[in-house]
Amino acid sequence: MRRTVFLLAVLSVAATCLAGDLLHRRTKTIRVCTIPPYGYDYRPASLPVYEISETAVFLTAEIGPIRVPPDPTAPSVPPAPPVPPGAKVVVVAPTPAVPLPGLPRPLPLRAKSFQFETRALQIDHCLVSNIVLTLREDGVWFASFRAEQNPALVPVEVRPQAERFVRNRFRLRFHPVALSPLPADPNLRGLAPPQPVDIEVPPVWVEKGDVQTLQLTHQLPAVREYFDSIERVQVEFRYE
Repeated sequence: MRRTVFLLAVLSVAATCLAGDLLHRRTKTIRVCTIPPYGYDYRPASLPVYEISETAVFLTAEIGPIRVPPDPTAPSVPPAPPVPPGAKVVVVAPTPAVPLPGLPRPLPLRAKSFQFETRALQIDHCLVSNIVLTLREDGVWFASFRAEQNPALVPVEVRPQAERFVRNRFRLRFHPVALSPLPADPNLRGLAPPQPVDIEVPPVWVEKGDVQTLQLTHQLPAVREYFDSIERVQVEFRYE
């Protein structure tokens, strides 16, 4: 009898512990994914689009010596005394400026500007337009363009996917195309022309619904080296 009571007590305690463990486990919350059920295609960046420019437009830039601003601590020149009434005034013609020895004269630099027939390049809700690249023979390049991020650019049925992007990073890359003679062998005339320089524009963040007009510049030694042989430019656009 005592053994039966003991076994019943042990089973009762075990059942109580097991039930408590089960109840404890049943009170845990269930994790639910909150991502909308869209057909997402995860990519670190969009697929690029390309466009080739028109032939170069030649420009000339004047580059002179650096001008030093006036020193505010320098003593000021006293004004000239007033001319007494009735005095005879003689006007002296100014002497032509003579360049000082060792002072560099303004140096004309050649430049090439490249424009694109296609006004805008668009990928999904991101768009770049008014793209112009200017190369200078000293290696300096200037890239100007207009960047826009707007979910209204895509069709209504896919607009919810574009709305979830608060901002995007725009990437532009220019591939100058060099002059190359036409191969004598007809079988080789389909080869791509050489691209000796790769100009990567610093990435730009564009907020949702924002439009930015940008002009970026930098200096690249390879531009100076291949300046004379560059005929066209290919632009590459993608966003992240």
